Amino acid sequence: MKNIEAAFAHLDRFIEQKMRATKIPGVSLAITSREKLLRVATFGLANLDTQTPMTPETMFYTGSNGKTFTGTAVLQLHEEGLVDIHQPITRYLPWFKIQSRYAPITLHHLLCHTSGIPHRGDILPDPHYEIWTMREGETAFPPGERGDYTTLNTRILGLVLEEVLGQPYGEIIQQRLLDPLGMTSTVPVLTHDVRLRIGLGYV
Repeated sequence: MKNIEAAFAHLDRFIEQKMRATKIPGVSLAITSREKLLRVATFGLANLDTQTPMTPETMFYTGSNGKTFTGTAVLQLHEEGLVDIHQPITRYLPWFKIQSRYAPITLHHLLCHTSGIPHRGDILPDPHYEIWTMREGETAFPPGERGDYTTLNTRILGLVLEEVLGQPYGEIIQQRLLDPLGMTSTVPVLTHDVRLRIGLGYV
């Protein structure tokens, strides 16, 4: 036990040194074994303006890790026979349209980021409107030809989940992934209340 405590103390000093050297405002650290959580430690501030300290309850954006939640839920539906990932998007979203000279885009193409849908920088709050405006654009290459990472692929898959299951995206991810995995400190969508608990990102 003394050895592990010494290791933790050494790690704390290292983190604090790195934070000073790289001007990182705050850090949250969890150390696990294969069986259990060994230690949680927090350092610094979650918000420089308000001087809010980092705590074990501070939340962080999952960012593109959410894509794995969406992809997993789609594959669950595929295994259950509710969707076929090799079918075109329009089988599940008949209103979907993009100008293309190529074969239809399938759910598999979306999952693998090989759809040919070009990357766009503007992420609109309502995915329905964002995907609807894609009809003004054109595919950049034949689906399946190569990879091109874009958030639009996953936003379309989220709409497919909602259409097939008749539920909001957040409920689907909560019921199918977060609850079964016991992820009680993770939320599937951002709300105003959640934003107040999130540590700010700094560059």
